[in-house]
Amino acid sequence: MSVYNLITAESVFEVEFVVLQGVRNVSSISLAINYPTLASVPHSVINGFKNLLAIAVVTDIDFAEAETVCLLSQIIAVSSFILRLVCRPTTTV
Repeated sequence: MSVYNLITAESVFEVEFVVLQGVRNVSSISLAINYPTLASVPHSVINGFKNLLAIAVVTDIDFAEAETVCLLSQIIAVSSFILRLVCRPTTTV
C-alpha cells in the first residue's frame, strides 16, 4: 500500500485551506506592522493606489485611472443628492 493511496481530495483541500489561512495571517500581520513581505506587497500597492485616487478626487490632479473614479464620485454625489430630495421624510402633525 502506497502513501499516495491514502491521500484523498478532502485532505488536499484541508491542507490548502490551512496554508492559505497562514498566508493571510502573515499578510495581515506584516501590513499591521508596516513590514513588507511577499504576501503583503500586493495589498500595499493597492492601498497606495487608493490613496492616490482619493487625492485625485479631492484635488485637480488628473491621470488616466483617476478620471473614471472622479466621474463616478460625481455621479454618486448627484444621485445621493437626488435621493435625499426624493426620499425626504414627511412630517405629520
